[in-house]
Amino acid sequence: MLALAGAIGVLAGIVVVIFYGLSVNTNVIKELLWWEGLFLLIGIAFIFRLFPECISPLLRICKYQRRWRLMFVTLFFSLLWQAYSVCYAPDLPRAIIVFVRQLGYIITFGFLAVMSQNSPQAKRILEPIFWATFISSVYAIAQFFGIDFVQWQYIDRPVGTFGNPNFFGDFLVAILPVLAVYELGSKHQEVSPRGSLKWLLELPIRTPIVFMGLLVTQSRAALLGLITALWVGFILVLSILPQKGYKWYISTAKGILIPILLVLVFIWCGNTFFPEQIKHIFSSSPIKLRYQLWMGCLQLFLSHPLTGYGLGSFPDVALRLMPRLEVISPGLTPGHAHSWFFELLVEQGIVGLLLFGLFLIFLFYTLIYSLQSPQIPDKERLLISGIVSGLTGLIVATGVGVWFNWFGGGWIFFFLAGMGVGLATQNYKKNSNSALNKTQLLRSHHYVIIGIIILIFSLGLAIFEIRIFLTSRDLRIGNELFLQKKLRGAIHFFRRAYQRFPCWANSRINLAMALIEHGKLQEADSLLTEYLKNHHHPKVYSYKGVIKMKQRRFGEAERHFRRAYLLRPDGSTLLPLLNVLEIQGKTTETLTLSETHLAKELYLPLLHRYLKQQHRLKRTQQAREFFRSMIERPPPWRPVKGKALLYRWEAELSRLLNDLITAKSAYRWALKYDSGNYQLWNDYAMTLWELGHDEQADYAFARAEKLKPDEPFIRYNRLELALVRGDFKTARAEVAALQQLPLPAWLRDALNNIVQKFPQLQNEYH
Repeated sequence: MLALAGAIGVLAGIVVVIFYGLSVNTNVIKELLWWEGLFLLIGIAFIFRLFPECISPLLRICKYQRRWRLMFVTLFFSLLWQAYSVCYAPDLPRAIIVFVRQLGYIITFGFLAVMSQNSPQAKRILEPIFWATFISSVYAIAQFFGIDFVQWQYIDRPVGTFGNPNFFGDFLVAILPVLAVYELGSKHQEVSPRGSLKWLLELPIRTPIVFMGLLVTQSRAALLGLITALWVGFILVLSILPQKGYKWYISTAKGILIPILLVLVFIWCGNTFFPEQIKHIFSSSPIKLRYQLWMGCLQLFLSHPLTGYGLGSFPDVALRLMPRLEVISPGLTPGHAHSWFFELLVEQGIVGLLLFGLFLIFLFYTLIYSLQSPQIPDKERLLISGIVSGLTGLIVATGVGVWFNWFGGGWIFFFLAGMGVGLATQNYKKNSNSALNKTQLLRSHHYVIIGIIILIFSLGLAIFEIRIFLTSRDLRIGNELFLQKKLRGAIHFFRRAYQRFPCWANSRINLAMALIEHGKLQEADSLLTEYLKNHHHPKVYSYKGVIKMKQRRFGEAERHFRRAYLLRPDGSTLLPLLNVLEIQGKTTETLTLSETHLAKELYLPLLHRYLKQQHRLKRTQQAREFFRSMIERPPPWRPVKGKALLYRWEAELSRLLNDLITAKSAYRWALKYDSGNYQLWNDYAMTLWELGHDEQADYAFARAEKLKPDEPFIRYNRLELALVRGDFKTARAEVAALQQLPLPAWLRDALNNIVQKFPQLQNEYH
């Protein structure tokens, strides 16, 4: 058993450390390695008949302890409900993948509950994970200081070995409290000889390094989860350690104040030495974005409150949230809800949330109840308290961050939950007269047969996973070649990916996209037509429309574009439909569709197209009336920045008509709703300058500079205005500031010409 526990720990440690930074999904190698290794170890456990002696206590506990039964029953029904929600999901392949992943997490939970039922086994499992986490944290700290050997997708924040700062932060939130109490509990062990290798390995050096690794990720969700985990951890540890009299009150005060003090010290140090990173953490724009996203999720839930939209459906139904998010972050299509709570509501409805919530309640009740048992040694109780703290922090972090169905959070959640349940079984082992006899479960040879079947399954799984990995690699290489316009090479790699996984929509769509660009329209058309026999995908219909457009079969192109827009009613699918309608001379329908869609979604490219079309048709007055109606009767969901955007476009329309007075008024209204927009202040200043209000224009330029001090075009505009006004003091300050900024070549030449033309600026400039 100890050898198998050690193998689990080594496998998990490798999963933490290993990565493949050049794949489509950085974590795909972690996920594939874990599932293969997990089933391999389960097969070995069955062959050597290691399960009966571990499963027997769990079965006896569930027989006599109601809360244990309820925990496993609610978990089973939660899985059953997810299986049912696969049936009505809009994207069946994605739903199956999500369900299989969730099934794997539950198998992980059960396997760890069986394999970590005492302290030696738990230590064998945790030690490799702790050292792997330590190595990954050191790597993240090195990334923070610019030392890295991998070109990651996220280069603005350290990602450790998880490829995403939020995934890495969530993982550290879960593992850090367990590591802290583990090293705290090691002080009660026998002291190794000072200076020996074992003595060095037992020093509590990993906890501060992992803590620093979490901080450098600059993840707001992870920071919030860390604060929660610290509070819960201190409370649980204080309930375990013996305290008498006034010492209990002092320890409780420390438990409340120390997390607050740690956070304050972190903020002070960060603001002193790394102000840009602290500014990123406490930026308000992501909070506003997530608030709008969550309110939109609530509306989606209310439309299907009982059952939801189906497992894995959020990326599809999230398209309806784009009107909410467009005015805050243009072009953003959310792939997840940034909250497990809201994503569960949208996908599985109130039933799914209730079942999973009940499982969490019974899980935490079982673990916390075991902390009160004197039959469990203090060392194990400390470990359980760390697990409870880590799980609590992870739930909070993923409640405002990424949904822990993703590998970074989901895997470690069920991993630690299984370990906690396994350690809690010690509370009942001594009460049991005898464990169930092995033959009461299965006969001896039955275990060997089951183990062999699982090993064969793991071999097939390995072959399947290698194909997935190679397919993701081919798609990445093909995308890179396609962006470089190397179409033959892109088609070669896309075709290989398609041949490995013809049912994978991305491989087929990417191959068709490359074939269209290469002029092989007939092959691309047959490829997409075959897919549409059994599936309906908006991208496939869009590319079918592109093919018909290139073949100048505009009627068929219109039919395909309409189908794509019906499946995905957003601005990106409407634009090609409008183009083909305009080619066919259906101008009235084009304008009607544009106005109807703009009343629901502020999609900037569509708004710009509508404005240009109305101006070309000399219908600017009708466009202005449309803008006014949108401003006066906005949809109830639209944020105040939506009004600012409409007023800004009304101002641009007025400038096209040379109506500067109306433009000035529209800019002022736009600034009322979005006073922190530096572009608005710059455009407002340009309008005031054209009206001859130079002093007001200078004030507006100054406000724009304050909001965006490193924007050279604002400073250049203010420099030209200062020269017109004869304000050489301001002009010299702008020249000095521009000299410190990276400038385009033409702007650098224009600045040199101005300096040569005005001698008053030359001394200051040189």
